[in-house]
Amino acid sequence: MDIESWMITVVAIFTGVVGTYAVLRNRVARIEEENKSSSVKVEACFKRIDVNSENIIRLQKDTANHLDLVKAEETFVSKKELELHIKILELGMANISTKVSETNDKVDSIEGKLGSLVELLTECRIDIEKDK
Repeated sequence: MDIESWMITVVAIFTGVVGTYAVLRNRVARIEEENKSSSVKVEACFKRIDVNSENIIRLQKDTANHLDLVKAEETFVSKKELELHIKILELGMANISTKVSETNDKVDSIEGKLGSLVELLTECRIDIEKDK
């Protein structure tokens, strides 16, 4: 049996075609598998995006009542303003303390004068009763 060169060429071509078909089939199967896993990953990413979107909406609703910087500045005073208010209160207290002290001195003076007046009236009464 003689093998002719054209038969070797046909067998080589046939082997090349079968080998190419097998390699391509293997690559196509692998790419299809990768596409399936990629689509699963993409779906999982979209599910996570949906869950995160729901969490963001929930957090926005929860934090809507929380105090933000603008509300805090409207509601509360700064440290310098607080120190200024305290200083004004201290000055007011010092002024009130001075006024109370002055008022106490005047009351003591009036008490002394009232005591003297009572003594004078008592002496005048005694003198009037003696003259009768």
